[in-house]
Amino acid sequence: MMPKHSPQTSADQSSAHPPRRRRRWLSYLAIVLVAALISMLALGSFSLSYLPAQRAVLNAEMADLDEAYDLWGRIITAAEAEQLLATEAGQQTLSAANGAVHISDDLVQLGRDTFYTETFNSEQFFTDIVGWLDGGIRLGDYVGALLRLAGRGTDNLQVRLGRDVTVGGQTFERGTMLNTGIDVARGSLIPIGAKVSYDRGRIRMGLTCAVCHSVFDPESGRVIDGVTNQNLNAGLILAMASNTAAYFTHTGVDVREMESDAVMTLPDGTEYPLPNAQALEDAVDANLLAWPPGSFDTTTDLVSNPIRVPDSFTRGDHPFAWSGNQAIGPFRGLSSLNNNVFTIGADTLADADAVENLYDIDAEAYRAILLRNAALPDLRYDPANPDRTPSALIDDQGHWSPALTLADGIQLPSFPMPSLMSLISFVAGTPGSTVWQENNAMSAYQDRLVAPPPPTIADSAVRERGRQVFQGAGCAACHVGAALTNNQVLPLAEIGTAPTRAQSMEGIWDELAPPLTQSFDTPVPVPDNARVIEVPLDDEDIDQLQLAWAVDGTGGYKVKGLLGTYWNAPYLHDGGVAVGQDLETQVGVPATLMANVPVDPANSLLGLIDRQLRDRIIEANLAAGLDELVDVQGIGHEFWVDGEAGFTPDDQQDLIQYLLWPVDLPSPVATAPVAPGA
Repeated sequence: MMPKHSPQTSADQSSAHPPRRRRRWLSYLAIVLVAALISMLALGSFSLSYLPAQRAVLNAEMADLDEAYDLWGRIITAAEAEQLLATEAGQQTLSAANGAVHISDDLVQLGRDTFYTETFNSEQFFTDIVGWLDGGIRLGDYVGALLRLAGRGTDNLQVRLGRDVTVGGQTFERGTMLNTGIDVARGSLIPIGAKVSYDRGRIRMGLTCAVCHSVFDPESGRVIDGVTNQNLNAGLILAMASNTAAYFTHTGVDVREMESDAVMTLPDGTEYPLPNAQALEDAVDANLLAWPPGSFDTTTDLVSNPIRVPDSFTRGDHPFAWSGNQAIGPFRGLSSLNNNVFTIGADTLADADAVENLYDIDAEAYRAILLRNAALPDLRYDPANPDRTPSALIDDQGHWSPALTLADGIQLPSFPMPSLMSLISFVAGTPGSTVWQENNAMSAYQDRLVAPPPPTIADSAVRERGRQVFQGAGCAACHVGAALTNNQVLPLAEIGTAPTRAQSMEGIWDELAPPLTQSFDTPVPVPDNARVIEVPLDDEDIDQLQLAWAVDGTGGYKVKGLLGTYWNAPYLHDGGVAVGQDLETQVGVPATLMANVPVDPANSLLGLIDRQLRDRIIEANLAAGLDELVDVQGIGHEFWVDGEAGFTPDDQQDLIQYLLWPVDLPSPVATAPVAPGA
């Protein structure tokens, strides 16, 4: 792994680069920039994103799966499909009109393209509203960082500040080298997972799935698909934006409890006090700066509980989301998870009506809070100018979606109520596609991703002994099958990990609308006469669903699959079990992720199974106040494999080597065929 540096003492990434090669790279960059400028002048717009060639990917070979269709999470093999399609009833069963997804090579390729290059217009939200190119880090700072790379890849783009910046009560001096954790592939001008566009005189930057789920590996010099971006400093990057207040629902800042500095008149004529704009910005910034690298808060529950970015090795790892609440619909809920990341996680404007229903914050007032300090003046809401309402400002942008948002997507029939298919009943999609097409394509692609082996692998005898320890310690009671998971949600009382994420769906179950969607052959934008279908729930375990949605007030966490474990440290949903290479000094999140020290997978696994080391990890996390700030503790999952449990240090090391690269996994259980007309 690439050595890291502290945020204010980072070495210049270009210092050791050969001058001749740097000159060649700068010449190449100049040519590209000139070409881009010509495109801007000639076409009025352009966009750039990074899609790696297969030869640049370490795990380019994908799983060869015998799947022809997905039918609401049921796998239909090619042989079964052939039989079904021979009858009229079977043809109806496997039609997009009834919710069947035909899994073809073209669909998988669309999924890969979408995973790497599709933002669903998040660049307009992040650039024009959040202002992440107008705050502490400017576009020129990012360009300078890329220039200093001079064609080299990095797993941590270091950005030098061009000015003094104070955010969240912290001051970063001019010249400070910030560790963003942004990955850039070798020879690329664009970071992995970023899309840069120019339109109507403004340069914008948005994000794709790959920013969190694909990385540049310095050891191999190649890109790895599907792994956790362990050091992506999303909290820092967002905190540096000019209008971070637009992300307040993802933090613990409750605008309902803040002092007001302005009043707006709502459509019904009542007055609504708006929170102090600067106080809100400062509070949100301070919270975001506490997010550990590699974490992101994807829930709009007014609680700060960022989770470790999960891997995308999804085959057999259902249900999805750390609490297991994404379990309904195509690919056993994976498409719903993909959708929620793009809608809830990437454009808070789309949440307005849901926020009103769930948290009693008026939708128009919510939009006003988001837009008061918008980076683009045309979107900035001024309470002193009541004629320019927040809704009008958004509508004037001329975005094609019928919802008051800048995101590309459509409203489900249940909008604005939440459903098991979508927390805000909004589905990401671009004009010219069909409903759920791009989400389903990404699911088909992710299900074929295979984790690469670690750089070094213990011999088979060691791993076989480790598997025996795994069995003897009872790990296989939960971690069983092809993906090493029993696909269950465990109650919080049983698993004992940090509680707030498990409780994030509390109170929503009774608000859920029936899971309705337009049929999968419906074009986007959606016509008025679109066919509506109800997502079947007949085969679902309602008790498990209610546990995942915290109907009992506490909820639970899914049993995580263990494929790709080497690449996805630190461990547990909060990423709290983090240990570096030095077992004495690099223990806990503050001494690793927050100090820009790489997490060591083997030592972190030791912290997962050894109670003495875990106690030290928890102590370090709590001493830094991470439990109160972001609910990162590293507690729970007390299934010990240590001396007190009767195991030796050799047993521990054998088990760890097995977990880093499991051997001789059993074959997946065959899926029963679907009867024609089902």
